[in-house]
Amino acid sequence: MTRKDFCLVAHILPVRQRAFHAPASPPPQATALRVVNRQDDRAAAIIDEGIRYLLFRGSNAAVDFLCEQGISLRIIGRVLFRPHLRRARG
Repeated sequence: MTRKDFCLVAHILPVRQRAFHAPASPPPQATALRVVNRQDDRAAAIIDEGIRYLLFRGSNAAVDFLCEQGISLRIIGRVLFRPHLRRARG
């Protein structure tokens, strides 16, 4: 695990302990995705649902959902908090 990954994990863990508060409205537009296909369709669908949770329910709900689905904290940090590193769906 690199220092960069550790910083993401250190950010995610306190987020899971806070009370859930839905945002007033979703962000105005989604970020453009990178053109690298995801290989696992099931994981891709879970990640897409996690991103929808982020947009409509907030980061707490998104992190909780993805953790419950067995997605690693490293992946959660990348897809939720570094949108420029997201992969495009195949």
